Amino acid sequence: MIKSLMGDYNFLHISDPMLGITEKQIKIINSLRDEDHGLYFSCDIKANYVKKDLIKKMVESGIIVFSIGIESLNNFALSLTNKGCTAELEIEACKVIKSFKNIFLKSYWIVGLPGENKKSLTYNNDQIYNLLKSKVVDQVCNHIFVPYPGTEFFDNHSYFGIDIKSRDWIHYEGRSYPVVYRLNELTADEIYDAFLKSNESELKYYKEKFPLLLNENSNNESYEDISFSKYKGRLI
Repeated sequence: MIKSLMGDYNFLHISDPMLGITEKQIKIINSLRDEDHGLYFSCDIKANYVKKDLIKKMVESGIIVFSIGIESLNNFALSLTNKGCTAELEIEACKVIKSFKNIFLKSYWIVGLPGENKKSLTYNNDQIYNLLKSKVVDQVCNHIFVPYPGTEFFDNHSYFGIDIKSRDWIHYEGRSYPVVYRLNELTADEIYDAFLKSNESELKYYKEKFPLLLNENSNNESYEDISFSKYKGRLI
């Protein structure tokens, strides 16, 4: 049925993503492994569920892109926000996924989590560059933490060291300026500055890795590893 809907497309990301691993999902993965379906998939996965034998099954079923939420490498911030795993576990999960050939790994990061400070944000930004350069991850997606109304971070903000500065809902968005809160050790502007620097850390790697991309007169055909040209994607 999916193939009939895909037409000439062969790559898709299915939502809700595979954040947890259920018995039903394992059954689907095993079924896909036995089918010559010609489709490729992406999914989100939590570090807690990453085991080499499971990732092997997922790769064999056609999953070629994984996304994982690292968020921060500050264990205090991860614990305070109930992440449920440590920075060390996140990095180890990334290494397990990248141990398989031709797999693309996207990592999500959140700037300005409760419990962060200038030192921890600087460390995070340094590690963004290092993880890209050492090929532990292939891509970084940065967002600013947002204490959305209805969450415990908004309703019980003082417990998390959050000072809500604005209730202008148009700015309650993961890349918006001005930042709508401050932390005990970080002003709103310091959080946004760290967000900009996190993007600079990523761009620093790309400029080193793909210098010809900055040259309008260059032939970029040699950069096949940054393209999904053989996969045509759809979101279903």
